[in-house]
Amino acid sequence: SVELISPDIAGRAYQIQAIRTVLEGIEANRRKFLLVMATGTGNTRMCLSLVDVLMRARWGQRVLFLVDRIELGKQAQETFNDYLKEYPSELLYGGRLKRESSIIIGTLPTIYSQLQNFTSGYFDLVISDEAHRSIYHLYKSVLTYFDAIKIGLTATPSMYIDRNTYQLFDCWDEKEQKGRPTFKYGLREGIKEGFLAGYDIIRIDTKVSLEGIKYEEEDYHPEDLERVINVPARNKQIVRAYKEEEEKRQPKKHRKAIIFAVTQKHAGQLTYYFNQEYPEFKG
Repeated sequence: SVELISPDIAGRAYQIQAIRTVLEGIEANRRKFLLVMATGTGNTRMCLSLVDVLMRARWGQRVLFLVDRIELGKQAQETFNDYLKEYPSELLYGGRLKRESSIIIGTLPTIYSQLQNFTSGYFDLVISDEAHRSIYHLYKSVLTYFDAIKIGLTATPSMYIDRNTYQLFDCWDEKEQKGRPTFKYGLREGIKEGFLAGYDIIRIDTKVSLEGIKYEEEDYHPEDLERVINVPARNKQIVRAYKEEEEKRQPKKHRKAIIFAVTQKHAGQLTYYFNQEYPEFKG
């Protein structure tokens, strides 16, 4: 089955190694796998290549791809359609399946609400993207319901994945009391091997960030920002400072960037100010 791996879908050495690790595990009758790969290292492409191998090796004919949010489901479907045209995919929003599809993509709550529409053996392979984020009891219910090969995919560093996630994928070492992913490719390796850009730390010190704030006779500490209290002017200043730093960099070009926010609301506000600073990117 190893020679079935298509380098056109995922050809980097570590992606091929991740696929081989899973294939060897399946041959040894393992049914659960947890793959930890840093953001930007081609997790989805690696996953597609694995699905492609399993389909062609007749180890799987129907795949369930669980996603965190419907937006990620749309992205996943576009990628499936680009690279696996011969396997029809359907994004499940609600209601019954409209057609027989090789690949079903859905959010955890949607699939959970429709378990009665599937037999336990309906899927041969269940893949969960960003496994650690999901609502645990729902997640466990879906995973245990389906009798399938189960693969958890996450970009979260190993040390931040909770014990429950490791146990769900049979990757918890009781003796050592630590999680052992099936395969791991971290940020450090990605930078060292040139697949990810290195990074610089730039401090953006606002008065509020350093000293906290007094508002309506209440004292708020810096760690309360975006958790307890929101200061729009600070977020606007952070976005402006980002743009100023970016404009100093050479060579001049548009770079991909990941912005980490504290909450969904915080992310929304940062998005608003980024759209004001970069109207040419049209949201």
